Amino acid sequence: MSPTFTVAVVSVLLATGMPRTASSAPSRAEALCEQREGVPGGQVTVGLRIVLEDGWHTYWVNPGDSGMAPLIRWSADVPVEVGPAIHPAPRRFEDGGLVTFGHAGEALIASVVTLPDSLAGDSLTLRCEAQWLVCRDTCVPQTARLEVTLPLRHGAPAAGPPAPAAGPFEALRAAQPKPREHVKLDALSRASGSVALRVEDSSGAAWLGAGFFPYDADQVSYDRLDDWRARSWGGWLIMSGLPGGPLMISH
Repeated sequence: MSPTFTVAVVSVLLATGMPRTASSAPSRAEALCEQREGVPGGQVTVGLRIVLEDGWHTYWVNPGDSGMAPLIRWSADVPVEVGPAIHPAPRRFEDGGLVTFGHAGEALIASVVTLPDSLAGDSLTLRCEAQWLVCRDTCVPQTARLEVTLPLRHGAPAAGPPAPAAGPFEALRAAQPKPREHVKLDALSRASGSVALRVEDSSGAAWLGAGFFPYDADQVSYDRLDDWRARSWGGWLIMSGLPGGPLMISH
């Protein structure tokens, strides 16, 4: 059954502390910082963690045939430089002939923030404004306004154990797609107007499966992305259109 839309909005402004959470069924959001403290001129990694109720999912940077990519904006009272969003690897969802890409369970979407050299004071508050869409039988737009306050150290960072929130960020980086020297990709045009993506693995590893997730939207027909003919060395993926961004391949 295709999703229908119901409007329900969460809008919460939290004062200080680390981390802070906004919650409303069917999801809740939490603002996290990987570091215990910040240093003027240094960098910290912040993230919005979305935790979903069972059966619900939210969307990746390319949501697929429907849905909405999360919109996340970090800011502060002083000029800070916010890097691009780092998304977890997606999974594929199918409903009523629609193919979408997203996350179930939970998703941490992170950004690296560069602090100004002239930063003064004992602490810095980073604010997060976010919008995301969660779907099951219906789709529910969600918003949150969160903030996380970071102690500042004027001098070299102190040695010590990782911050309590460091684990999710480490897991996010470990799951990012990485180049594989022994994997070769070729895109071949076909007479039908479709494109075949051939993957060859020279390592001899036995593939358990593979998936293709186009980073850019509206460049392929997503319902053709399941025609994967796996072999021990890789295989063929038949699709309509051309891929527009990075390929995510796992085995």
